[in-house]
Amino acid sequence: MTVLTVSRKKPASTRRTFNMSNDLYLKLRKVAWRERLNATQQLERALDRFFADYEKENKIKVDSIEIPVDDETT
Repeated sequence: MTVLTVSRKKPASTRRTFNMSNDLYLKLRKVAWRERLNATQQLERALDRFFADYEKENKIKVDSIEIPVDDETT
């Protein structure tokens, strides 16, 4: 399976990159085209729905989750 790298850069932020399969990216582009959005906007909408569902199912706010900091990786 071929993997595609998708990245997004916001002003004054760090670059975020992740891998996505070509099949998933193609589906994302098709839905984005149908909704008249670009792929990034469509991905943001999908992730917003995912996190809202996650918070509802688990009765926790994602913002309240603390990730342990490892001194070796920072």
